[in-house]
Amino acid sequence: MLSRVSAVATFVWIAEGQLADLQLTWQTYHMTILMQRRVWWFLANVFGIGAFLAFASKAWIEPELANQPGASAGDFIVWGISALPILVIFIIAHIVVGGLAVTKLRLDWALPLVLTTVSWIAAAIFDNMHHGI
Repeated sequence: MLSRVSAVATFVWIAEGQLADLQLTWQTYHMTILMQRRVWWFLANVFGIGAFLAFASKAWIEPELANQPGASAGDFIVWGISALPILVIFIIAHIVVGGLAVTKLRLDWALPLVLTTVSWIAAAIFDNMHHGI
C-alpha cells in the first residue's frame, strides 16, 4: 500500500515538475516573441525614418541658397508625393500601436513608442530645417 501511494506521489511530483517546465518554456517563448515584436518595431521605424529623409532630401534647398532672397526650395509636390506618405503611414502606425498598448495596458510598449515618436519628431524637425522656410 505504501509503495502505491509513493508511486502516485512520485508521478504527481514529476507531472507538476513537467507542467512547471512547460509553463516556464511557454513564458520564455512568449517573452521572446514580445521582444522580437519590439525589435521589429524599432527596425521598421529606423527604416521608415531613413526612407523619409531620403525622399524628403529631394525637396531640400541647396545650402548656398538658404539665405538668398527669392530662392525657393524644392516643390512641395515632390515632398508631398514622396516623403509625406511615409510620414502619414508611420503616424497612423504609432496611433494604432499606441492605442492598442493603452487599451490592453501594455506598459512594456511605452518606452519603444516614446523613443520612436521622439525619433520621428527629430526627423521631421531635421527635414523642416532644410527647406529654407
